[in-house]
This record gives sequence, structure tokens and C-alpha cells, in this order.
Amino acid sequence: METPVIFFILTLLVNSANLCLGNKDSFVRIMEKMANVTDCTSMYKNQLLLDYGTVSQIPKYLTLNEIRHSNRSALKHMHNMAFNRALFYSFIMQTLDATYSFMYLPDWAYMSTSTTADIHANEGIFNTSAIFYDQNMHYPNWILTVYFNQTIPLFGSKAYRNESKSGVVMDMGSGYNRNYTTAGYKMNPWYELWLPDQSYHTHSMKHSVKIKYSTDTGTFLKDGFQETHFYGPRIPNQADTFERLPVKFTQPYFDCGSTNKWIVSAVSPIVDYLPRYSRYQYLRKHRYVGVAVMDMDFEQIDFNPCPVSYGNEMPNDFAGIDKCDKTTTECQPLSGYGFHRHGYTCGCRSGYHYPPSVQGPYNGTFVESHLAESRCVPTENMLDKNRQTLNDTSTSSRKRRSALHFSNIIRSLFETNVDTRLRSKRSSNFNKSSYLNAKNMFNKVSSIDGASCSGYIKDDLVLPSEYSYGLSKTFDNQARFALRLAHFLSNHHQNVVPNAKTLNIFTSHGIYYFSIFGEVIANVMADNYVLSSGVFYEPNQFVNEDRTTRQYFGPLAYIRNGEYYAIDMAGFQTRYTEADWYKAVSSRWRSRAVGLKKYKMESFMRADKNGNYTIKDPNSPIEYYAPSVEQGVWSSPYFRCDGQVDEWVVTYSVPFFGPIVANYGLIFKGVVTVDVPLKEMDVNQCPQQSPSTVNGFDNTALCDQETTDCIPLAGRAYRAGGYRCVCKKGYEYPWNDGQSWYDGMEMETQYEMKMSGNSSSV
Repeated sequence: METPVIFFILTLLVNSANLCLGNKDSFVRIMEKMANVTDCTSMYKNQLLLDYGTVSQIPKYLTLNEIRHSNRSALKHMHNMAFNRALFYSFIMQTLDATYSFMYLPDWAYMSTSTTADIHANEGIFNTSAIFYDQNMHYPNWILTVYFNQTIPLFGSKAYRNESKSGVVMDMGSGYNRNYTTAGYKMNPWYELWLPDQSYHTHSMKHSVKIKYSTDTGTFLKDGFQETHFYGPRIPNQADTFERLPVKFTQPYFDCGSTNKWIVSAVSPIVDYLPRYSRYQYLRKHRYVGVAVMDMDFEQIDFNPCPVSYGNEMPNDFAGIDKCDKTTTECQPLSGYGFHRHGYTCGCRSGYHYPPSVQGPYNGTFVESHLAESRCVPTENMLDKNRQTLNDTSTSSRKRRSALHFSNIIRSLFETNVDTRLRSKRSSNFNKSSYLNAKNMFNKVSSIDGASCSGYIKDDLVLPSEYSYGLSKTFDNQARFALRLAHFLSNHHQNVVPNAKTLNIFTSHGIYYFSIFGEVIANVMADNYVLSSGVFYEPNQFVNEDRTTRQYFGPLAYIRNGEYYAIDMAGFQTRYTEADWYKAVSSRWRSRAVGLKKYKMESFMRADKNGNYTIKDPNSPIEYYAPSVEQGVWSSPYFRCDGQVDEWVVTYSVPFFGPIVANYGLIFKGVVTVDVPLKEMDVNQCPQQSPSTVNGFDNTALCDQETTDCIPLAGRAYRAGGYRCVCKKGYEYPWNDGQSWYDGMEMETQYEMKMSGNSSSV
């Protein structure tokens, strides 16, 4: 088992940290507490918990779209995934609450394949997904010995990756020590965040979705949309208090007896009407009946060791443990270091520069062991020594100049060769032609909207694919919404046989059409960057509950003007199979499904209706084939002018598959999509290192390439100026104005002013 090895490594790290630091800071104290866990079953709960402040910048409110450090994107995605599953189960249980629809509710096969899809589609982001119901809150339609309108004591479907990377899914309401609702259960900090519900729906929210159905190809069941209401976790709002947030995070805890790792959980409540089936409707109230839980390895989560500042607010137990020299340098956090104290750099403050032999900034690993050698030098010293012939050499007395003037005078101020330092001509490999093309793209995107798009031909509403460079990185989390659904559909279609019985106790059902509507609706509601999401079956591949097939079935959910809609695209006369994004996927996978990864799922289930014993599923392990996120296809940017989305989007499309058929192999079943907003994509205008990089914005930044390096910035969206110009070794930022770089937005503004003859340069 890997746990003893982890503890041994932690102990070594703690000892080395003590030798290096002498005094124990918060990092060392946390390391010691983690290393002291040996036999978790004999330890108190408080010994298996870390402080809330050990994980900072938790996603909440509307800041879901304002994550200021890229190392929080995984937490944001885990937040959205927990929210997604809670919305889905709330929606499906409340809309399928009639007697006739009871059998179509998600059953054990549905929930076990769904939680398994969560972890396999998000490998490297989080490793556990679970649905837990409170006591006597689950009405099973899959246990033959439990009658209609009866509950079972406890039920939970939990999937996690084991050491061999296979998925393990367990019924957590069965077996020894199964009561996860008690205070003595190790460990269940996620339970008390929402359950038991004593407030009776105080903080849930009434949602509305307008749905348009089709039962026959080319026609709709009704002309208009039918409005459906349900209660669920709230859409985040900046005015919400902690109690009203839709997703809450636990403090880090040791997952004793399960994964045996230090983890953090994102938890969102599932809402249903209770009593579920009653002739007295006025007695029914909506309340929290369960939770959706996603777990992440605590040691994979970056922390910010820099001093408290904007973007690094309290609580943060590790704020200020960096070893940067506070007088001459400032700390910047780095992504990808996880729970390691070296994840930062020390860069020179305004008015200071690196020693001549140093190419900054100082890396945290170097700083921790070379404190005395990690300082910067006052800029005045270098100017006085090497540039006596220049006027106005005092950084403290220099006036603030325009950014364009800065780029013109960098070399005139700081060239060491006297003959060249007075040149004002800007020399670089700046590609003016590419720059003008990029500006045309920006202008095109900003000028076309839903009101005007119908006046353009199709070709005018498409951008070349090179103007979406970096898209897969920016919207990786949103692509995984589609990938998760493709994994679920592939696993379920390949392995679940409707109405098959296991141990003469359990049964399974097929996928009900309304569940697919629920899945795509949850995708759109749970992430503001998902403008639409759809599942589109191949002709004659979707099987109804009566075992008949539909010629076409393509439920699409989308948001428009703040309202949520869903529509079966099979109702239109135009076939979705003719869309470019559909053909791009079907042409690759329809005839030959080769290159897919095989995934495994081991299943452990209850042996009786009350869950007194747990047994291995006789059909386990289950295998299925599904794509990776890289095997999905990103479209070129285009304006979706359809009266639905009416935005500049890029579509991510990924296939799903049915069972293997003799002489044919895997059956291509269809495509899952998400549309993401082009305007939220970051662009990279900096020169690319690889000549094979196809980036329409390559080398369009206005940095002087001889004296500065271009650094792309995240969060500036689809517009010019998302970069910094940082002085190279041997050149120093001359102005004592509180920063140490030239901001790309200012460079772009000044360049525009100069081109129009209105430059404010001096």
C-alpha cells in the first residue's frame, strides 16, 4: 500500500524543513500533523482534520468567473461538477415524481456508471465522486423486494480511482460501519454541511426551464415551450451569505478507510419533495434529501505563500511564509507545485533591478536555501555608474511617460553601447501585418451580434481556426462536462441491459429520454461558460422505454437572456447530422472506432435491501471504451445565429459508443457537445517558441523584443493587450511608479493613439 510510503516521505520533508528553517512556520506544523497519521481508525476526528485556512481562495459567489490565480481552476471545476450533479438529481426527482414515472428515475446502474464517469473524465483533477442520501430519503426503483413508495435506511453511490487507476464504485449505505450520518463515522465532514435538513428548504431556489419536445422527426409535440419548475441549490449570487451558497467546501480531512488520503470535498445539496408520493399535495415540502460530493487530493492543491494582498485574502494559513526579501523584491505565486513550499518567485520591486549576473526572477527553491543571494539592487546605483551621459537618470524624479514612449526609449536609456543607446527607432520582429489581421478579427467579433447576424452570409460568421489558439486550455473544464456525459453514455450503453436482474433482487432500467434532457440542462446551469450543451444520437440509435427506436433524438439545452431552455433538435426540418461539428466527429468514428481507451469499473453492492452486507457485483469488473478529452474536436470560432444562443462560440464535440457488435466493432452512438463563449478566451500575442504553432495572434504584442520579454496574462479575454513587457537581463524598468513592467493594455492604447495621430507620447 502507498500510505506508509507517503508518511515516510512526509516525515523526511518535515525533518528537512526543520533543519532549514529552524523555527516552525504553519507549513511545517501542517506537515507534522499529516505525518502523524498512522492508524486512522484509532485516532480522534480532530486529529484527522486540518484548518479551513489551509485551502485559500475557495470558489464562491460570482467570482467563479474571476479566479485570480490559475492554480484554482481545478477547485472551480470541482465546485461546478458538484453543483452539476446536485442540479441534475434535484431536477430529475422533482419532475419525475408521478406514479407512472417512478420506474424511470435513476437507478443503481445509472448512478454507479454516472459517478464512475465523473472520475474517469476528470482524471488528474479530482479522484472521487459520490451521491449520498440522508436517512430514509431514497426511494429505490431498482430493488425488487422494496415496494413502491418505500425507502431504504441509507444509500450512497461513491466512485474513486484505486492504485491501478481503475474505478471502484461502492454502495456506501451497505456493509459494516455504514451509517455515514453519525458523529462517530470516519470521515464525514461533508454530511454536516447540509444534512440533516432542519430548515426545510430555506436556502434552496426555484428554477425554471422551458422545454420543447419532439416525438416525430421534423415536428414538435407543441408549438411553444412548456415551462418546468423545480427547486435546487441556488445559482451563486454575490450577495449570498455562506449559508446560501450552492456549494460548500470541507476543511481538509483524512479519508479514513476509503482512499486513505488527505482530501478536500466540494458538497452541494440535492432537493426533493417530501413526502414523495402523497395524495395530499399541500403536505409536500421541498427539502434537502442528499448531497453530491466531489473529492480532490489535498496535496495536489497549490497554496499561495505570498503576503496578504488582493487575490490572496485571508483566511490563508500559509500567507507570508515566503522568504522573499520584503524590501527589494515582491512575491508571486506559481501554479503546479501542490503542497510544496517552493511554489513562488521573488521579482524585483519598482526601483530595483537584478544584479548583472542574475536572470530573474528568483525561484522559490533557490530563495529558500540562498536568502542572502536573493536580493535586488537599487536602480539608481546602476544608472549613476553606467549612464552618466544621460539626462534625467533618477528613477524617483522621472515623470510617468506613455507606454509607447517607453518602448521607444528603452534602448536609448539602457543600451550599454554609447553609439546605440540614443537610438529611438523601435527595432523588433513585430509582425505588423499579423497585428492588423488580429485587429480585424477583434473588430469583427465586437461588431456582430444577435440583432445583426442574420444579415451576413455563413462564411462571414466564421473565423479561421488559428484565431482560437489556446482554446483547449482555457476551456478544458467545460470540455470535460461533455466528456463526462460521453463516458456515462458509453459505459451505460455498453454494459447495462434493461430489465436484467442481479441476484434476483436488483434490476436495471434503460436510459429514459427525460434523463438526457436533465443532463444537458445541468451542464448549462452549472457553469456560466457553457452557453449550450447537447446530446445528439445517430439515426435509429436511441431506444425508448417501450423498446421502440427514435429516428433522431437530440436534446439541446441553452441559456438566453438569463433564462434556461431545452429543445429536441429532432423537431426541426434541418438535420443536426448535417452540422459541421457533427460531421467532424462522425466522419472519424462512424466507420472505425480505433484508438479509444479501455476503462474499468469494479462494483460493490448491497446483498439485501437493508444493506446488512456488501458483495462484489457478479458482473464486475465492468469494462467500457470511451474517448479522452484530446479525442474531442474543437470547431473554428463562429457566430451561432439560430435564435437560441446568438453568440460567438466554439463548439467542443466528443463521441460516445454502444456495445461491440460482431463484424462491426464498437457502435458509434452519437455526439455530446458544449458551446463556449469565444469572447471569454484569452489570446496569446507573444512570440511563440515553436515554429509549428498555429496562432493567428503570434508576435502581435507591442513589446520591444530586443529589450523586453513578452509574458501572456490570463483573464484579459478576447481582446488585445493581454500581456506584459518585462525587461530582459541587462535592461531595467526606469520608472519608479509602483510596477516593474509595461502593461499590454496601455501599450495597445498608446499605439492606437499614435496611429490615429493623437499620441500623448513625450
